[in-house]
Amino acid sequence: MPGLIVHEWIENFGGAEKVLDEILDIYPEDDAYCLWNDDPDRYVGSRIRQSPLAKLPASGRKSAAVVLSPMVWRTLARSNYNRIIVSSHLFAHHARLVPKRDVPKYVFVHSPARYIWEPSLDQRASHPLFRLPVAFARKLDKSAAQLGYKLCANSNFVRSRINRCWDRDARVIYPPVDTERISARDWRGDLQGEDERRFASLPSQFVLGASRAVHYKGLDKVLEVARIAGIPAVIAGDGPDLPRIRSLAKNSPVPVIFLGRVSDALLYSLYQQTALYVFPPVEDFGIMPVEAMAAGARVLVNIEGGARETVQNGLTGAVADFSDTDSVRDSVEIALGCDPDRSRARAGQYSRNRFRQEFAEWTSS
Repeated sequence: MPGLIVHEWIENFGGAEKVLDEILDIYPEDDAYCLWNDDPDRYVGSRIRQSPLAKLPASGRKSAAVVLSPMVWRTLARSNYNRIIVSSHLFAHHARLVPKRDVPKYVFVHSPARYIWEPSLDQRASHPLFRLPVAFARKLDKSAAQLGYKLCANSNFVRSRINRCWDRDARVIYPPVDTERISARDWRGDLQGEDERRFASLPSQFVLGASRAVHYKGLDKVLEVARIAGIPAVIAGDGPDLPRIRSLAKNSPVPVIFLGRVSDALLYSLYQQTALYVFPPVEDFGIMPVEAMAAGARVLVNIEGGARETVQNGLTGAVADFSDTDSVRDSVEIALGCDPDRSRARAGQYSRNRFRQEFAEWTSS
C-alpha cells in the first residue's frame, strides 16, 4: 500500500527540492502532492499531483498560498495511504486526509513559517497580501503542530525554533548534499566554451560569494570581506538585489567580478579555486557552505543560523558576526589559515547516503 508525500511547491532549484528528490527516491511507489510544480521536467510521468492553486497565474500563486494553503492541506482527498511524509517550510505540516483516517505522519521541517514566526528573516512579511493577523496565524499554525505526528528538523537551529514556536521537540536530520560527486574530481577539467573562458579570466586569488542575489543573502558582506583580505571578489548568482551590489562594488578598493548565474561545473570550480567562500545569511541549514567544503574551500559563515553547525571554527573555516568589523577581520584571518583537506573530510558527514539512511530509519520507526 503506497504512502503520500506532501511538499509545499516545487521550484527549479532549492534546498527543499533536493530533500524532496531523495524522499521520492527512497519511496518510489508513493504518490506525491504539492501546491504547484514550476519544474514539470524534474520528475518523469504523472507522479506529482498539483492542488487547484496551480491554476492561478504564476505571479499570484505564492500570495494565494499564504492565505489558502492551510485549507488546501486540511482537505486532502482520502485514499488508502499507509502514511504521510511531509516536507514543510510554510503550512504543509497541516496536511490531513478527509474524511479523517489515522495513519502515521512524518514531517520534515525546513522551518516553521518564517513570515509569521521570524518576520525579520523573511521579506514576505512586509508584503501587503501577507499581513494576516499574526496572532491568529500563529495560533492556527501551532495548533496544527500539536496533533501527535513525528517532527524532524533540518538543523539544531531549526529544532530550537520549533521548540520556541510550536512548543515541541524534534529529531535533527541534516539535509542531503551531493558531497561525493563534488569532491570526486577537479571540476576545471569539465569547463567548456564560455565557462572555460570566464574561469581562465579570473585572478589567481579571490574571495567568492555565490547565492541568489536577494537582500537577506548579504552579498554586500562579501565585498567587505574582500576589502579586509585585500584580494578581489567574485560574485556568482543573479537576482533582484544585484543592482545594489553592483552599485556598492563601484566604490570597492579591490576588483569585483560579476559572473551572473553559473553552471554546476563552474560553481564547483570556483569553490575549488577560491581563497575563501563567504556565506553571510542567517540560514536554516545552508547547503552551499557544505558544497564548498566538499570542494576543499575554506568557508566563512554567520555566527547565527544552521551553517555554523557544519563549519568547524578554526578547522574548516570560521564563524563571524557580520555586523562587527573586528569580528569579521579576526574570522577572515582564522579561515584563511585552515586546511582544505579538513573541509573535504567534514563535508562527507552530510552526504546523500547518510541522509537516506537516517531518513528511512526515522520514517520506519
